[in-house]
Amino acid sequence: MDPLMVNEIISTVAAFFPEKKPAEIKYFMRQKLANSAKTSRRKQLNAKKLNEIHQNSLCNQED
Repeated sequence: MDPLMVNEIISTVAAFFPEKKPAEIKYFMRQKLANSAKTSRRKQLNAKKLNEIHQNSLCNQED
């Protein structure tokens, strides 16, 4: 992520939550991004598994 964009986000968040320090905001952002990445990866793996199951069932129907 672009450092300028990160600083913009931090300053915007700090305007709404002045009690939060930049380090706290960065930590929160990292957590949210990591959780989103994990969720996205899990969805991709589940979709791949479902596709494999579907392909296997189609192959079994042909037999």
